[in-house]
Amino acid sequence: MKQISTTMKIRFFHVLLFTLLCSITISLSHCKKDKGDPCAGYPSKTNNYYVSDDNKSKIPYTGTDTLVFISDVGDTATLYGQGKQTYMQVLSTYSSNNPDCGNISYWNFEHIVLTFIGSNSAINKLVYGLSYPFVFQNNNPPSPITESNALGFEISSGIGVLISCGSFTSYANNNINYIDSVAINGLTYKGVNLCDSSKGLYNYQYGILRFKDASHKTWTRKF
Repeated sequence: MKQISTTMKIRFFHVLLFTLLCSITISLSHCKKDKGDPCAGYPSKTNNYYVSDDNKSKIPYTGTDTLVFISDVGDTATLYGQGKQTYMQVLSTYSSNNPDCGNISYWNFEHIVLTFIGSNSAINKLVYGLSYPFVFQNNNPPSPITESNALGFEISSGIGVLISCGSFTSYANNNINYIDSVAINGLTYKGVNLCDSSKGLYNYQYGILRFKDASHKTWTRKF
């Protein structure tokens, strides 16, 4: 009887231990389930924003153009197109503010860039860019600006950037909004001012018609 009693005690201990382990496992399982999925409702996403076809059709350059500018003191700067580059600028943020969620969302914004290079050290580079604009601050998700596409250009000399200018194309795509003009070879070309009236005159059919550099020389497009 003593041997049977000991055996029963051992079996009872095993059952008790098994029950205890099961209770702990179930309890942990319930705790994990109650916590929930930290990424619930915050999946990884990819958002693509492209320059509108309408604005693409209004790019005044092919990328292989030859641009000639004459200064008001008779200098000539000839710039040769290096082709057209299109790329997507990629920004990313976590999908959720929950530190336990590792999902990442991506915002891809299209950029179109045309570069022109010349040998005159006074004006040796012109970069024309068109892109889908956005606001991105404090690591918050980017906020696309849907009203228009962003237009900008940069003109450089041998000593560095002379002009860096950005604007929006919505007002530049309609002749009604042309508020200034320039005479070239006896013909009048209308345009809009980029940055301010002292820096550049732009026409979406012909591109940059006139600009003023850091030395206050005025350069006019020659056709």
